[in-house]
Amino acid sequence: MDSHWNYNFPDGLSIQAFASPSAARDDNETLAQNIEDYGIAGRIWEAAYDLQQYFRPPDYLEMDPPCSFCSVTSGERKTVIELGSGTGVGGLSAARVLQPEDLLVLTDLAAVLPLLEINLRRDMARRAEAEKSAGEVWIRALPWGDTHVAEAVRLELRECGRNVTQILCSDLVYFPALLAPLLRSLIEITSWSAGVEVIISCRLRDPIKETPFWSAFGVWFEFTPVLAKDLRKGPGSRWTEAGLAIA
Repeated sequence: MDSHWNYNFPDGLSIQAFASPSAARDDNETLAQNIEDYGIAGRIWEAAYDLQQYFRPPDYLEMDPPCSFCSVTSGERKTVIELGSGTGVGGLSAARVLQPEDLLVLTDLAAVLPLLEINLRRDMARRAEAEKSAGEVWIRALPWGDTHVAEAVRLELRECGRNVTQILCSDLVYFPALLAPLLRSLIEITSWSAGVEVIISCRLRDPIKETPFWSAFGVWFEFTPVLAKDLRKGPGSRWTEAGLAIA
């Protein structure tokens, strides 16, 4: 078993699944089972929904800056890597706005990949049923800070003529022991190609533990918060932070 796996089952783990009242009973039971099987990685975290909303905002919501790869007219073939994909909810929402020639790489610890495979198959079935195209999706193991595994992913992308264009992160800033490896992975992957954009979605839970990461992140990256405006509030509506940052 991967030595990193225990991070998904910290001492005293006690988290609840997001049980939707509108979801079928079997769906909510599956969410609870995922937590039992995969720990932290098996829960759908709040920032994943923020990421979904950023990729496909409702008509009444304006985002600044807007998602860089959601425009059909952007003209650049995209290669997007998500770190710490977990259930894949955030990353797979990106796949739905990518073009068929684009690539999304969902990554996590090796022990979590079966969950990603299951959810990818479900997502592909839904898209096929709705006759909707999307970008190609790979699933790969990529422990944070592991340069050897990261290099294997880089070489695989290079063999396909791919350059990373965006990195996605959703609710990854939590365990202090994992913040340095996460930052190392971000630094390494952004060095693979020029102009790689980092999109981070997060919920601030413990400033004392999380502030050191953002301080270190700011040394290596220039980043700006994503702002949102609710147009339903009329001319007087104000911009507020949307829980995302772009670097």
